[in-house]
Amino acid sequence: MLGGANERVVLFASVLFSTLSLGSNLWGGMATEKKRAELALELEHQKERQKQLAELYAVTARYRGPLLESVIDLEQALWHLLTSAGRHPGGGEEPEDEGSAGQVPWAADEPESDMCYLLFTLAQFLGFLEVLRREGPRERAFLQGTNPHGSGTLSTLVEGIRFVLCASQSSLQRWYLEGRDRPHPGCRSRGTREEVVRECVARRHGTATAQRPQQQAPASPDAFRCSRGVQRAIGSFMISTPIGAQRHYTMSYGDFHARMEADPVFRRWFRQLEADADELGRGPGWAGQAPFPAGRWTRILLLQQLSIELIDLLDPDWCGPAYCLMIRAVWC
Repeated sequence: MLGGANERVVLFASVLFSTLSLGSNLWGGMATEKKRAELALELEHQKERQKQLAELYAVTARYRGPLLESVIDLEQALWHLLTSAGRHPGGGEEPEDEGSAGQVPWAADEPESDMCYLLFTLAQFLGFLEVLRREGPRERAFLQGTNPHGSGTLSTLVEGIRFVLCASQSSLQRWYLEGRDRPHPGCRSRGTREEVVRECVARRHGTATAQRPQQQAPASPDAFRCSRGVQRAIGSFMISTPIGAQRHYTMSYGDFHARMEADPVFRRWFRQLEADADELGRGPGWAGQAPFPAGRWTRILLLQQLSIELIDLLDPDWCGPAYCLMIRAVWC
């Protein structure tokens, strides 16, 4: 009897040991497979990051320079409008001090007019923004917030410029009245659903909401306003891609000027911008006033400031030859 009991104990111990060994091996195998899967996933992520960086470098090599040059041209045209408007012979003002004597007067009646060039610089900039939009996956890498070039701020600045171009003066004033803690114009939020519904209901009944600061709409017209749809259309018109080219280009100033003269359908897209630019150039000039309260020069001042911010981002080392001439007209 004792011998049979010992045999059963030995058998039970053997089975238990085998079970534990099998479980241990199974657990070890599962842990190894999990580790192998994690390593494979990390390897895939690294490959994806390398691919993303390659796309980023490719689009950067093609378009960072042209985009930088286009925004430099735009900023210089805006600065010229700010500092030269009101001294056109038809405007009745002449330079009186040495600081303004070096500026070329606004000359909208000349063949190569300042007004036409201002429109061209805006259209050229919108053209390169449209190019980036069309670049597909490379556009996502170029504007992705986690890439090493800080281009998450680029998308913020681009949206800020689009917002300033399309917003009414009352919307710009409402954004300004949010105070010092207001978001950058390129990263605004719509607010909660309740706030949006409350504001829509209040607007329908002609009353003001208490949640957002309100002010009577400015009396000045919405000068140089351009809707998002018109921005996209102008950008599309400006793209020029020769057959066999490795990148997109935009229309030259000579071709733009000729098309403005010869193509009434093309010129119709710029009709309001052209009228506003002509009125700004011939009317009372900028006298150093701040952009807010919203008025005649609000949009131009904000665009000039955002343009310099974009230049700072695209070329933080300030390698361009014209940068020493660039100053912000205002800070807000």
